[in-house]
Amino acid sequence: ASLPLQAGTPAMATKGATVGEISQPSGAMSTNKSGDSNKLSLWNVAETSCKELVSFLYLGELDGITDRQQQCWSKPRKRVAKLIGSNFFSFLITLLVIASVVIVIIDADRRAKCAYGHECLGFADLRLLDGIILVIYTIEIMVRLYVYQM
Repeated sequence: ASLPLQAGTPAMATKGATVGEISQPSGAMSTNKSGDSNKLSLWNVAETSCKELVSFLYLGELDGITDRQQQCWSKPRKRVAKLIGSNFFSFLITLLVIASVVIVIIDADRRAKCAYGHECLGFADLRLLDGIILVIYTIEIMVRLYVYQM
């Protein structure tokens, strides 16, 4: 016989459900009719989360470009458009911007220390990183110009 649902039960339930009818949260122990204990493995949960993350990263769309406009595009242009419209590409460019800000902060800190007579560490490493970021920004704008050409 099923018992009425008690307040504070750690499982999810719907209104009017009994203890025998409630669903267990992910990863919780449950008992089926034969009495066997089943537990969702952590691996299944992690695999599902990774699949959702990957599908999210490849979602996205181009601003201001309709499917109708893309019909006459070449395959390489469509592939590049899919790449730059993806959340993954936006995520990478965001990380690049954050890295650039960190480099500017480190550069300002080093220059301030040099101005007050502390040991100057030099700026060659920061110039190299700044140059690499500049090249990546240049490639990004060239790729965007390729896709958004009208």
